Amino acid sequence: MAAEESSQPGEEPVQVDWRKSPPEVKRIFEQDAKDGFYSKESFAELMMIIDASMDDDKVDVEFTIADESKNGKLSWNDFHNYFVSYKDLSEDSKDAVNVKGKLSDSVVFVRVRPLASEGGHAAGEAGDFTFDGFDEKSNSINMSNRKRPKKFSFPKKVLSECTQQQMYDTMCTDLVNSCLMRNLDVMFLAYGQTGTGKTHTMFGPPESLDPATCPAEGVHPEWGVFPRVFEYTRTTIVNAQETEMGSTMNCKLVLSALEFYLMGAFDLLNSQAPVFIDEGNPVGLVEKECKTSKEMLTFIKEVYGNRHVRKTAMNEGSSRSHTALILKCYFCDSKDGDCVTSKFTLFDLAGAENTKKTGGKQMSPQDAMACAYKGKDPGVGGEGAVINWDLTSMMNEVQKATDCAQKKRQYKCGTAMMTPAMQVICSNFDGRALLGMVVCMSQAPQHGQETWFSCEMGERLAALKSPVAPKKILKIEATIKDRKTRLQKAEKSLKEKPGNKFADHWKAQVKGLTLEIEVLDELKKYDPEKDQVNVFVRKKFGLYTPQDETEAEKEAKVRECFEKADTNMDNQISKEEFMNIFLKLPKCDLQKEHIDGLFKQIDVNNNGSLSFDEFFDYMYPKK
Repeated sequence: MAAEESSQPGEEPVQVDWRKSPPEVKRIFEQDAKDGFYSKESFAELMMIIDASMDDDKVDVEFTIADESKNGKLSWNDFHNYFVSYKDLSEDSKDAVNVKGKLSDSVVFVRVRPLASEGGHAAGEAGDFTFDGFDEKSNSINMSNRKRPKKFSFPKKVLSECTQQQMYDTMCTDLVNSCLMRNLDVMFLAYGQTGTGKTHTMFGPPESLDPATCPAEGVHPEWGVFPRVFEYTRTTIVNAQETEMGSTMNCKLVLSALEFYLMGAFDLLNSQAPVFIDEGNPVGLVEKECKTSKEMLTFIKEVYGNRHVRKTAMNEGSSRSHTALILKCYFCDSKDGDCVTSKFTLFDLAGAENTKKTGGKQMSPQDAMACAYKGKDPGVGGEGAVINWDLTSMMNEVQKATDCAQKKRQYKCGTAMMTPAMQVICSNFDGRALLGMVVCMSQAPQHGQETWFSCEMGERLAALKSPVAPKKILKIEATIKDRKTRLQKAEKSLKEKPGNKFADHWKAQVKGLTLEIEVLDELKKYDPEKDQVNVFVRKKFGLYTPQDETEAEKEAKVRECFEKADTNMDNQISKEEFMNIFLKLPKCDLQKEHIDGLFKQIDVNNNGSLSFDEFFDYMYPKK
């Protein structure tokens, strides 16, 4: 079954399979559920919509598989476990980028702004560079330089008049799932000339971002990338925590924001306090926990209000800085102590500028930087000079990182003549994050030179390859111990050498590590009353019944399951035999690492095999 997204006349609608979106699965469930259960009749109707050729016997078979609770109707757990496959979502998310060997491509999309009826992006007089058109089927932009044609090709999608939902589905779904389900950090950039819709693409129009009119459920149709990423991430996590398998998963979703203005980095949640950048990582940022979309929109409103904007001849509210919004997910399985943190960073780059069009006084980057260091306002021209310097630096670093990948050398971002913004972005070229970019461009004839530059930047980034690797899953107690050791070291250095040139670095470390330890201490707390993982396993193994059972009945059922799994009849279940139980199930979504985790939980004496007593005690824990 697919949900059709409205489209422009003459365009084919985007088909979105609701089973590939956990929030949509929950919406479908709640739409027809009564008293918290989905009836067999509703299930049959749904299955016929999915596959009209399905007969009654097949529907009965599928319902029996789905009804793990054996209630004759489906609970949320049953419905979720039947329709949501995190294994498939994880596998599908690998389509986010092309991978060859150990190297992952970056992914680049293009969004072409329709011609405006008036203003800076209405049709004007063409110069040496001309925009000759675009082809959404071949994902190409056609341009000319002094009448010499050039075709810019992009590996992903060129979009023009599309809805915000179509834009998000095309660009972001696999990247977000890579972050959530494959423990990969993601850096997503918006790039292009001022006024081409970068901020609209990343956030949406201001009227859609008002916390007072936030939708009670779901997304606003005009929301851009960031609100949609947040809402998808939040609801996917919450829905998973409401299941038995996710009952021991603790999570904290936090947002932070950075502005990179001229030569500095500033915390947009902390009164523009300067931020220290350590090997490409902002240190000591204030993080705001957001549990609802309304809280997220309040966060955006605060961030928007603190940014540097200025009226130019091209744009009433032109961004005069780069803005990075960081969505960070702290995860911990409170039962076995596994923990991991992943980030999705959305980077709204200030657009490339031509001072003849923005109305600013022309200034060299060096003069603009010197002016900023003296605390003077460099004006529109000086701001534009630093912005263009940043963008040129980024293009140079893309080429440098590409050369390193081709020569099988490790890329490292330098700091000489690199602003904090470029240190944060370019450090990700070493493989610490999946890279995505949307290049927003104008088709107005008078902006041909800027559009050409945008195409070159996008084409170069599309050629970048880096050795992206997932974040390692750690043990939370060991992680807390490590952070406390580092905190003590930083505090000691600051106490002994308060006037040292690294004092600001140590202060930032102390602040960041203190906040992280507080979060980890909160996440490690295990609540046995919430733990329903053993119920999930019993249902998967066919041992669950809603009726009360005697101890003898329980033991007989578990014994039968145990002996069936013990294929070599040595009165123990090895890890391989345990794995085979799941592999033989008609519908099993668990990945190998999750099955390994369950095995370790059951293997109380840590001898690498399960006795009957261990197996039984896990299925029916003593109270």
